[in-house]
Amino acid sequence: MSLPQTNNLPSDLCIKMSDGRALTNYRQNSQITCDIMTRNNITDSYDLKAYLIQNGKSIRQNNNQFYLQKNACGSCQAPNMNVVVPSWN
Repeated sequence: MSLPQTNNLPSDLCIKMSDGRALTNYRQNSQITCDIMTRNNITDSYDLKAYLIQNGKSIRQNNNQFYLQKNACGSCQAPNMNVVVPSWN
């Protein structure tokens, strides 16, 4: 059985989507927001905004680490892997 063809060069890279993402999360934004508020005992949108501003960098680092561990392959083991935001130019 042959492996599916990808548009990655070299071929040892993780399979990526046409817009440059390596993965996607299908959870609703409202569900993610509710989870954050519940885990951190946040009761209103003002406190949520303050929490996200103060903790944004660590939240991104934790998300990167989680998805790296869950979906790592070949060259994705790079220590400075960051989520790539596609350019819409």
